[in-house]
Amino acid sequence: MITNAAISLTRRLCSDQPDERQQLLCQYGIELWLYTIASTAGLLLLGLLFNAAIESVIIISVYYICQSNGGGFHASTHAKCFLTMVFGLLTGLFLLRLPAILIAFPFVGLISGFLLLCFPLCLHQNKSYLNIQTRSLIRRSRCITTCLLGSLAIARLWNVKLFSAGCIAVFLSSVSRVSAVYKRRVIQS
Repeated sequence: MITNAAISLTRRLCSDQPDERQQLLCQYGIELWLYTIASTAGLLLLGLLFNAAIESVIIISVYYICQSNGGGFHASTHAKCFLTMVFGLLTGLFLLRLPAILIAFPFVGLISGFLLLCFPLCLHQNKSYLNIQTRSLIRRSRCITTCLLGSLAIARLWNVKLFSAGCIAVFLSSVSRVSAVYKRRVIQS
């Protein structure tokens, strides 16, 4: 469905582009754009259904920021990716409802942040063209992680609910990143 919409939009937007490779790139970008909009809307709807809109926005936003700037787990299809994100969001929302775990959130946030700093970058094979920028990407990823951790510290002083959602988001991001690093190491060995 998304692929068909991307093909249709590509035909409309890039009809004057004679280069087939450029048309395929345009189609790929449109497909990612459509998928991101659809999956984000689905995740936000899920958050609304669970009466956790703010928490869902925080979890999704932080996860997207970490994934975009340091990489992480990539599913093989859009459907698998969406189901993985649904599972992660539902797990996060479930953990937020456990009152006994509230005291663990600072430790979860710190350990997860530490893991993101230790594994700042895991590029997907489709982004191997970025290998020449590895140093600057690592710096940017660590800077963003540090800013997220600083934001968590401020949120802790301001609002425990936001702080807890942020800790869960950093936790889910670190699970994604570490699993991608582990998968790459298993494949390489």
